[in-house]
Amino acid sequence: MNYADLITLIGMIVVIYSLFTYYHTNNIIYILTALIGFTCDYFDGYIARKYKLSSYFGNILDKLVDKINQIGILLLLIFKFDVSPFYLLLYIIRETIMFIMRKKNIKPTSSSFYGKLKTALFPLLLILFHYSVSIRMEFLQLLTIFNFTTLII
Repeated sequence: MNYADLITLIGMIVVIYSLFTYYHTNNIIYILTALIGFTCDYFDGYIARKYKLSSYFGNILDKLVDKINQIGILLLLIFKFDVSPFYLLLYIIRETIMFIMRKKNIKPTSSSFYGKLKTALFPLLLILFHYSVSIRMEFLQLLTIFNFTTLII
């Protein structure tokens, strides 16, 4: 395990902690810990590329952290804000399609700008649900459309 992988593991712990704190306490701690998690996500990739520390393990671990974060946020929306589980189902369908496309070499396995953008938009969705009643469902619908659009791009 190298330094980049260690940063990814720290990021995973922070992401899980941030989701737990949002569910049980308040969103200020969530925002702070989520920012730390995203900082880890940025620096693990930066360090891996700069010092040529990229590894298969690190690539898989980074994707796992992103999935934990995104599924965790969708579960929070379902249990705290009564969002339909249909959005989680759509997410699972999209990720299954991406998995199949990667296995058949139709889609590259490395990160893309659109994938990183999607990962960054999920926490924003949770914050919007906490503060705004009027635009949250519209944002969720737009994020779902964007999520499926990244299959084509």
